[in-house]
Amino acid sequence: GIIQMVSSGGDTFASLVLESGSVTNSDTGTSRVLTMTGSIEVQSGQIAGNTTRNMTLAGTAGLTKTTPGTVIIGPVVANTYSGPTAINEGTVVIAATGAIPSGSGKGNVTVDATLDLNGTSISLNGLNGASTGIISNSAVTSATLTVGNNSASGTYAGTITDGNGTVALTKTGSGSLTLD
Repeated sequence: GIIQMVSSGGDTFASLVLESGSVTNSDTGTSRVLTMTGSIEVQSGQIAGNTTRNMTLAGTAGLTKTTPGTVIIGPVVANTYSGPTAINEGTVVIAATGAIPSGSGKGNVTVDATLDLNGTSISLNGLNGASTGIISNSAVTSATLTVGNNSASGTYAGTITDGNGTVALTKTGSGSLTLD
């Protein structure tokens, strides 16, 4: 199904499960905010703005990717939710630098499945993940993954690998990043 944000401002939900389809901003004139007070579980689909306006996931919830499908976050997304991001199964494709929020008051990221940078450079707080995690880049454009914003720490046991384009890893902040 499709959740289209077409009203002024935005909407608030206690929780959201997106089995397939999209959460989009179809209005060309105004940015939209979807505020979550509970969990956001995404199985497959897309979370996106349009070419001129943002679609923002906000609130205290985290974002969890479940099931083997693919979720595209972007284009034109500037998410501000404060909970953690967990990629437990399937693939999350990044199509906007603001797809995963980082910095003060934002959660860490766990990659136990696949995070495809898709030629987009992003910054994360702490990075965690099991040996099943894969961070790659399917686009021909190089991407930089910056980890450690907000001086967050993490332990990542998965793989960071070039795809069609290279992936550069940058560590920032005073927290530690352990690569197992």
